Amino acid sequence: MADADIKGFFAALDESLAGDRFVKLTLAKPRARGDGPKNVYVRPVTLKGGGRLSFLYRYRTRDETKNYAPDEGARRLREMLGSEFLSGHLFTTAEDLRLDFNRKGESRLARHAPTFRRPPPPRTTAGSGAPSTRRAAFTCERSA
Repeated sequence: MADADIKGFFAALDESLAGDRFVKLTLAKPRARGDGPKNVYVRPVTLKGGGRLSFLYRYRTRDETKNYAPDEGARRLREMLGSEFLSGHLFTTAEDLRLDFNRKGESRLARHAPTFRRPPPPRTTAGSGAPSTRRAAFTCERSA
């Protein structure tokens, strides 16, 4: 059953990428505690070279963005989900899928109605691949 869950999740990923139904994907619950990323957020972007998947690696103190061709991005996701991350949440315009692994490596796939009915407008980015730092905007009010 677990093998069917994994195949179903990645089949839905491949179909959404091929059919322009992919909205975003989130990897969460890192297997190892340490200096690795806490989350990975994947979304489609349009660059000068064409469509890419933008991977935002969110670390404790910094963010890092890398852009991959769709095939390479799907390969990277297959490598990370289950080995580096225990949870993957795929958002498409057809359905939402969540693949969870327990510490023993057993998987469970849940399917839900789509959160997004149509794909977001295409985003463009500089695509430098350089690390970026996350800055939160804070508003301070002083009492008189």
